[in-house]
Amino acid sequence: MAVVLENESDGTCKNLRLVAETITKIPQKIITTETLAHGKRLTDDLITEIAEAYAASIEPLSDLRGSGWYRKQIIGVLARRALKQALADS
Repeated sequence: MAVVLENESDGTCKNLRLVAETITKIPQKIITTETLAHGKRLTDDLITEIAEAYAASIEPLSDLRGSGWYRKQIIGVLARRALKQALADS
């Protein structure tokens, strides 16, 4: 999971990019979920909303390493963790 987070000086989100890799044939960037944060402060509730929306928008592959259902669950967890880490680092 990769996150790019740029905040304005007042702490509101200026730009957010969230991309998951290795769960589909190509990395998935879902613009509609990224726009949920624009102009808002990233709170725990908003981070959860973004992570859940991102996971709901992905159709992951199933293979020997994990089913599509399992990967969809993990996407939400990893997205939430990555967003919280990016917020802490900003």
